[in-house]
Amino acid sequence: MSNGQSWLEQSALSFFINDGHFDRHLRKLRQIYMSRRDCLVASLNANFKEPKISGTESGLHLVWQLPQDFPRAREIQLKAREIGVGVYALSSGAAFDFDDAPNDDILVFGYSSLDVAKIQTAVMALRQLFILK
Repeated sequence: MSNGQSWLEQSALSFFINDGHFDRHLRKLRQIYMSRRDCLVASLNANFKEPKISGTESGLHLVWQLPQDFPRAREIQLKAREIGVGVYALSSGAAFDFDDAPNDDILVFGYSSLDVAKIQTAVMALRQLFILK
């Protein structure tokens, strides 16, 4: 134990970890996030024709490479914001692409803070953007 943190907090955390509570907590979170990810992927597949999705095996985000006949990702980001949906163009963030491929056709989806119903609603709202364009 260090002098940087309260010994009482460190001791409580030690018991929490050693008694297996942290492992149970992580397993529960993994299940929650897996169901949210699976819902997002299924919703994208149900609402868009063969979406090219990647990044599903790590983190709490995934990316969708948009088809060539879709509007650019930044345009979708701005229109989605108007209807209360938060998706982000990869090109508008602090992401780096090392293969020199253009990233103005890539949307980033985060799903950690949304429940399954909100994910489904958001994807259907995105679909409406494309139908009404």
